[in-house]
Amino acid sequence: MFASNDNTGIEFQFSFNNPFHVALSGDSFLQNYILNSFEYQYRKDILPKIDESRFDVLYSKKDSRPNFPINIMLSAYWFCSFYGISEGAFCDRVMTDIKLRYALGLEDVIGETPLCERTMQRFRDRCVSYEEETGRDLLHEAVVDISKIMKENMGIDGRNQRQDSMMIEAHIKKLSRLGLLYTCNQNMVKEFSKNDETIDEALLHYLKAGDRNEVSYHSDLSNGEKIVVVLKEARKILDLAGGKYTESQNYKNLTRVLREQCNVDEDGNYTLKEKGDPSLDASIMQSPVDPDATFRSKAGKQHRGYVADMVEEVGENGGIITDYSVKITCNNIRFFKKKI
Repeated sequence: MFASNDNTGIEFQFSFNNPFHVALSGDSFLQNYILNSFEYQYRKDILPKIDESRFDVLYSKKDSRPNFPINIMLSAYWFCSFYGISEGAFCDRVMTDIKLRYALGLEDVIGETPLCERTMQRFRDRCVSYEEETGRDLLHEAVVDISKIMKENMGIDGRNQRQDSMMIEAHIKKLSRLGLLYTCNQNMVKEFSKNDETIDEALLHYLKAGDRNEVSYHSDLSNGEKIVVVLKEARKILDLAGGKYTESQNYKNLTRVLREQCNVDEDGNYTLKEKGDPSLDASIMQSPVDPDATFRSKAGKQHRGYVADMVEEVGENGGIITDYSVKITCNNIRFFKKKI
């Protein structure tokens, strides 16, 4: 059940059972430590203004256990980025950091863990599932709103903007064209085996331990000859799959890599495209482990993953990123024009 968090004011009800209250009331140094911190300003000017209502679609309308406060959750994600630490490290830090506890409105949580990593992961999973179903990115909307609040507090009018991009590396290995084709073949053969399909004897080697090294490094065939063999085996795999595996991700990966990397003749035989073929652009598959990852070269370095474009608005008191876009491939100029 969705419930908004209205307990975000800077005042609190004093309690002798709360060591935070006792320390803050009797120690002027600690008071100044809190009152002069960015975390205090965050609690005062930002936390109460975070709009939680958009997230009610993630929760049941029936009477049930209420959600963890959304504005605290969003603030936790923001501070993870601000401090440059992981969610696990953040949850450890919030146990002992009085400034951070105060910023999140968790100073009254005594005798229990204020926030755990699993709670943050489950909330993000809810948001991702909702985006996959509807195409609406609730977290992006919330981050943009928080940036707007900060921009107003910093007196930034938005007339000075600049845009930049960064690379987000995918957790994948760099594969040769042979390695890419082999892996897609092997994944399909393993799926056949898992489903107790009758497998052509010529394809059984894909199920043997160490077969990848045998094909890639220990075979007496040249690289071109190896690719010819793998492509013939790919056709056998497609014939075996028939129409039963069209929804399988392994099948989609195999058909995609054949479409991108190969030419096909009238008889259905595949031949590898030349390296200079213009169709072999940055959008082709880099690895079946992460089929959405693409290739890009920036500043003389090769990257396989994603592109993050960001817009920063600048004023006399500094600058703040007010919008971002993470895409498979992204036209930087087009993204920036949307913000002007």
